[in-house]
Amino acid sequence: MAKVVSTLSDSAFFVKTIDAPAGLSLKDYPDFVDTAAETFSPIPVEKLRRGYVVKGGCVAIFAGLDERIFSEKPESEYVASQMAIPSAALAFYADIPDGDAFFCTGKSLALISIEGGKWQKFNAVRRSEDLLSDAKALAKMCGVLGDPCGIPLCRLEGDIHFDRKRAAFGLEFFDSAQSAAKSGAVGRQRVFYAPTKSLMCADMRDKSLLKTSGKSKLKNRILMFALKAVPAVFALLLILQFAIYFKEKSLKNLESELSKIEPQAKLVEKQSEYAAELAVFNSDKLHAINALALINSVRPDEISFSRTIQESPKNVEIQGTSTSVGKVNEFVESLKSDPKIASAGAKSEVNRGAAKFTIHVQLK
Repeated sequence: MAKVVSTLSDSAFFVKTIDAPAGLSLKDYPDFVDTAAETFSPIPVEKLRRGYVVKGGCVAIFAGLDERIFSEKPESEYVASQMAIPSAALAFYADIPDGDAFFCTGKSLALISIEGGKWQKFNAVRRSEDLLSDAKALAKMCGVLGDPCGIPLCRLEGDIHFDRKRAAFGLEFFDSAQSAAKSGAVGRQRVFYAPTKSLMCADMRDKSLLKTSGKSKLKNRILMFALKAVPAVFALLLILQFAIYFKEKSLKNLESELSKIEPQAKLVEKQSEYAAELAVFNSDKLHAINALALINSVRPDEISFSRTIQESPKNVEIQGTSTSVGKVNEFVESLKSDPKIASAGAKSEVNRGAAKFTIHVQLK
């Protein structure tokens, strides 16, 4: 199966580039990024998906809300991809000249201000069918003076290919947005490379979802292999039976016996196919979806989920915020009263006027 890199719309993210402290180790970057995100994000950092890429001593931090990042299609549909990253994570490794430049993809249009090879400003909007109208609206939002249609533009083109060490992607450069908007316009083609490990740090998918999906896929593959082997084993048994019949009976008697066995063989084959179909639906992932649907059905409006962890088909951990601790306790009591829930308990704390909580739910 080909390795797929899914790119997300840059319009869903706040982007900030900063210099990292000298000597910062790779394992310390996540904590450093979280701390930095708290300083520039207008939204509490615990409500944001966060990712980053590193080039030299410079770090580009990407942060956004779930409902904006995965507005085009559900997060679960990105599980088959090797990565799901902001498009601008690739542009960070491109040799874009200093000054203002548009970065264009099929989903978004971004305006990047670069000084000394470093990003100073980044803003993006969702693409429409009119590139020049998007460019003008974005330039006005950023307070750019002059004609925005004359700003250089680079466009992400083609597939993204990568191995364990690096990802290769192509950009098409135009002297202006005006020239890029012309029908059939072709720009200067260049190929750039980005470290695969660094791009992995910009993956916006929930790690618990990827872990659960990986286990489910492995279990289903093993089960499907076992089920597909059933007809082969049965066929082998038939062959052995044929050999015995050839020794003990005449050809006429053998044909009679085969006519009796054939319906049974077809019945076993149909049962194997039916069992394989049931195995797809009888997965832990389906149990997980049912559990979250049950819990969400009694959730009041004052309760917001920021993260869910499916520890097992019957055990769920929910993290989130509420307007008050009292609302969290009311929610827990509602869960306890549901006949399908064995137990529910919560830990709460108040931070910046909002109640943060962790609720553990066990289903019967």
